[in-house]
Amino acid sequence: MSVACKLCGKDINPHDISSWKEVTGFVGGPKKDSMVLRTDTGSYACTPCIEKAKQGQAPDQDSLFEPAPKVYKQQVDLPDPDEELFA
Repeated sequence: MSVACKLCGKDINPHDISSWKEVTGFVGGPKKDSMVLRTDTGSYACTPCIEKAKQGQAPDQDSLFEPAPKVYKQQVDLPDPDEELFA
């Protein structure tokens, strides 16, 4: 069984330990670390998308920590300076 990642749309296995399940609920108290009335939304996300979300990035945004892709300049043939342009 596979489902689409809610953030990027790639197929993931919801039973895989590396998949993340979206839940909703309520937290209270000074620590706000225990959730009550927890409800499963039925959406899943893959680990790379969750890691990017933790860093504050959109799933389709390039990583800030990887080197940028190389950009190659297009070679342009320039006219010979000794030639007359308009003969």
